[in-house]
Amino acid sequence: MVQETFPTATKNSRVDQVGSLLRPQAFKDAYTRHGNGEIRDSELARVQDDSVKSLIAKQEARGISILSDGEYRRLNFQDSFVESVAGFVPKKQTMQFQESRTVGGEALQRWVPDSGKTDPALQYWRPLAERLRLARNVPLEEWRFASALTQKPVKVTSSPPTAYVKTFSGKIPPGSMLAPTTTAPT
Repeated sequence: MVQETFPTATKNSRVDQVGSLLRPQAFKDAYTRHGNGEIRDSELARVQDDSVKSLIAKQEARGISILSDGEYRRLNFQDSFVESVAGFVPKKQTMQFQESRTVGGEALQRWVPDSGKTDPALQYWRPLAERLRLARNVPLEEWRFASALTQKPVKVTSSPPTAYVKTFSGKIPPGSMLAPTTTAPT
C-alpha cells in the first residue's frame, strides 16, 4: 500500500507568487494597439482594470491566500518606479519595445541580448532632465485598486530605489544629478 504524503506535505507549505503573471491575449493585444497609437490611454486603462478584476477573481476562486495584481499595469518591473518619479526624460514604454529587448532569446536558455553595446538594464534607462522627485505613488495606486476588489490581502511589486543605485553604481557620470555629493561643514 502506497502512503499518500502529498496533502500532508502541502498542508504546511507556503506558496507565493513573485513577479508578473501571464497576461491574457486581449490584454497583450490592447498593449500592442496602444503602442501603435490605435487606442488611447483611457482604453488601455479600462483593459488593465478589467484584466486585474478577472485575475483577482480567478485567484480567489482557486483559494490563493495572498493575491496579486499580476503586475498587469506594467510592461516591466521598473515601470512603477519610473512612472512614480518626475525628473526622467519622458519615454513611452510599449509592448513593441519590450518584445524587441528579447529578440534572439530561446526558451530554457540563458538570454544574452543582441546588443553587446550596453548593459541590458541600461537599455531601459531613461535619461534625467532634473533632480528626481516623487510625483505619484504608482505601487500604492495599484494596491488600492486591487485591494478594493477583495477582502483577502493583496500585494504588489515595488522596486526599491536602492536596486537602481546598485545597478548603476559606477556608471553614473561625475556631476550628474544622481552622482554622490559631499558637503564640507562650514
